[in-house]
Amino acid sequence: PTIGRSGFRSWDEFNAEAYRRYQRYVDDAYNDGVIAEGEGLLRGNRGTRLGNLVDQASRARMNAWLRSEGIPEGPGSSVQLNRWLRDPSGSGAYVRPDVQVPGLMLDATVGKKPPGTPQLERNAEYSGGIPTTVVRPSQLGGSCSVLPCRGD
Repeated sequence: PTIGRSGFRSWDEFNAEAYRRYQRYVDDAYNDGVIAEGEGLLRGNRGTRLGNLVDQASRARMNAWLRSEGIPEGPGSSVQLNRWLRDPSGSGAYVRPDVQVPGLMLDATVGKKPPGTPQLERNAEYSGGIPTTVVRPSQLGGSCSVLPCRGD
């Protein structure tokens, strides 16, 4: 069996394409956002409005690609966009990674999210150790993957 209309042979193959596309979507949204910001078209908090636009636009394009592939998204699906990832200990705490696929999480940001950032730590903890790729616009230096620290 394959994944999606493109016939990805494994989740690793799908994940590589999902990352490649999401990076492009983030780059495109950032370019559009910088133009909109320069024209005074973005509303809201000055510190978050560009990031919010990038998150929303890249998520919408990712969702459209998943639909075109016939890959379901949502709670209980193998692919989830901006869905709650809950603390398995039952504390009620949660995080919301932008993209969750088997074996990989993608999180877009125009800021910096270095290792040790609470969101990245919780992503790893609540997912059982799945790495997060922080997807930054290429114009700001590009992306990096943050592997969970193994504490004994």
